[in-house]
Amino acid sequence: MVTAVADRQAAGVIAVGGEPGDGVRYLPSRRLTRRRLAELMGVERGEHQAINTEQSFDAASAKTGAPLGRQIVERGVRVRMLGLPPADQDLHVDAALFDQPFFTYREAPTMPMKLLVIDRRIALFPADPADLERGYLEISQPGVVRGLVLLFEHHWANATDPREQGVPDLVLSDRERELTTLLAHGHTDVSAAAQMRVSARLITKMMRALMDRAGVENRFQLGLALGAARNTPVPATADEEKK
Repeated sequence: MVTAVADRQAAGVIAVGGEPGDGVRYLPSRRLTRRRLAELMGVERGEHQAINTEQSFDAASAKTGAPLGRQIVERGVRVRMLGLPPADQDLHVDAALFDQPFFTYREAPTMPMKLLVIDRRIALFPADPADLERGYLEISQPGVVRGLVLLFEHHWANATDPREQGVPDLVLSDRERELTTLLAHGHTDVSAAAQMRVSARLITKMMRALMDRAGVENRFQLGLALGAARNTPVPATADEEKK
C-alpha cells in the first residue's frame, strides 16, 4: 500500500478519500493540473464548461490555456465560459474565439467557484480557492459531476453576454482608428504614443473617451464593442478639410 501511494505521488496524482477508482484525485500543483487538463482536453469531444473567478491571469496560464481553447473549438467541441468582468486594460479571453460558432462567453459580477467540466463527466476545481498553487481536485463521481454541472447551468442562465448590452454605434476618427489598430497589434499606451507622436497622457484620455462613448468599463469590453459596431471612420467636416 505504501509503495502504491509513493508511485502515485511520483506520478503527481494522489487519491483523496479513497483509491483513484473512487472518483476523487488530488493534483498537488498548478503545473501538474495544467498537464492533466491538457490531457483531458486532448480527448474532449462534447462540451467544455468553465467558470473563471480571476479578473486577470498569470502568463503561464494564458500561454497554456489559449492554444488549448482554440484547438478544442476548432475540433467542434462546444465551449461555454463564465467569467467576471476583467480588470481594466486586461484582455483575458482569446478574442479570436468570439468568431467561432462553438464558443460562447458570459459574465456576471460574482462567481461561486473556479470550475472546469470536461464532457460532463470529469470536473476540476481548486483544492484551496484562496491558494491555487495548492493544486486541484479531479472528480469523476457521476453524482458530484452532475451537481457541478447544475451549478454551472444556474449561473450561466443568470449571466450575460457583454456584447449584447445595447452597445451604441461607434464611429471612429482617423486618429482613433490608428490608436485602436496599434493597441490591437500589441502596443502599450507609451509605445502607441511614440508611434503617433503624442503624449501617453493623451492616449489614455482618448481611450477613456472611447470607453465612455461605448458605455463600457474597461478595454476588454471596448474591444468587444468596437468589433460588434463594425465602425467606419468619421467623415471630415468642412472645417477639417480646409486645414
